[in-house]
Amino acid sequence: MCGCLSLAFGSLAPRFTLFLIALFTGRVGDAFDGHTGTAFLGWLFLPFTELFYVVMFWWNGSVAGFSWFFVALGFVMDISAYVGGAQARQRNQVRWQ
Repeated sequence: MCGCLSLAFGSLAPRFTLFLIALFTGRVGDAFDGHTGTAFLGWLFLPFTELFYVVMFWWNGSVAGFSWFFVALGFVMDISAYVGGAQARQRNQVRWQ
């Protein structure tokens, strides 16, 4: 049940959700074998991808097979968030000029 709540809340605030998971469960460290640099870079640049990776690792014990579909879905969500943000900035610049 915690994984479902993590994903539901993670769709709104993935970085905060990853912070809470790391703070209260330690699953982020387990998923990345203690490589905090990799986990931090994922938190900084690809939060949805890292969140899905951590949750899939949490549920399955590893990320293999169909779990990679969800990690790829997180990557698509990250890219679409960056593209959507860039388009919104362009619209706002045109509107205020």
